[in-house]
Amino acid sequence: MDERILGILSCPKCKSGVSIKGNELVCVKCRGRFGIINGVPVMLDDKNQKEIMGSLKTKNLVSSLKQRIKFSPALYSFAKWLVSPALMLNQRHRKILKELDKDALVLDLGSGSRRVDRRVINFDIAAYPNVDIVGNGCMLPFKEDIFNFVILNTVLEHIKDTKTLLLEVRRVLKKGGIIYATVPFMFKFHSSPEDYYRWTISGVSELFCMFKELEKGVSAGPSSTLIIVLSDFIAITLSFGSATLYTFLYVFFGILLKPLKLLDFLMVHNRNAHNISSILFFVGKKE
Repeated sequence: MDERILGILSCPKCKSGVSIKGNELVCVKCRGRFGIINGVPVMLDDKNQKEIMGSLKTKNLVSSLKQRIKFSPALYSFAKWLVSPALMLNQRHRKILKELDKDALVLDLGSGSRRVDRRVINFDIAAYPNVDIVGNGCMLPFKEDIFNFVILNTVLEHIKDTKTLLLEVRRVLKKGGIIYATVPFMFKFHSSPEDYYRWTISGVSELFCMFKELEKGVSAGPSSTLIIVLSDFIAITLSFGSATLYTFLYVFFGILLKPLKLLDFLMVHNRNAHNISSILFFVGKKE
């Protein structure tokens, strides 16, 4: 296991340190035990594992396909580029990464199989390729005040208890540390494995009220919303209740309408674009 990761881990229950014993991590205080699979610590107790594995059981064809594709980073990146109805224009997290020094600690919470920078520690609820630590975002297995930067890219809509997760993010951020997050506004229902919330531009400020707001705005604009609505409307109308036909039609028309995404380059800077944008972003700081 990476020594850097071992040095920042803590027991997700009591937040005490952990030590390696054989092929396990053991909490020095409560004696909780956590497995290590192929060098990746799985910071979930038995109850957590059962709950999370149960939630990952796919309920429909789209979710099933997404789960499978996530295990191939190259295929997942291509599929997102090809099929995703949203053109993600805002890349503030990459700019922030460039401004950090080489020893900065960065957490990508809900990373999936993508790795945005070699300094980033990838964290997710499943052991996808490139995931460094498996765990529950509402019980982060890290010591306090250790990360310079935390990334949350379209994650919070899938979390039932967003307040607890954000309190955990605040706990592990250093004073002055930065949080970057994107959240959906006018976006279709997408259970991966579940989908609970949407936020307006005002709702974004309320959601992240425990951080000092530095910037917020449109990440994927009105054109992305148009593609989502048109593709879904046509797929629902012509599929006649068939899940397989619906999925095919949604993907087909999403690809067919893909060139419309380019209009977002023109619309994203309009002061009213947030009124019907598909995804919004927030940049904040822990004071």
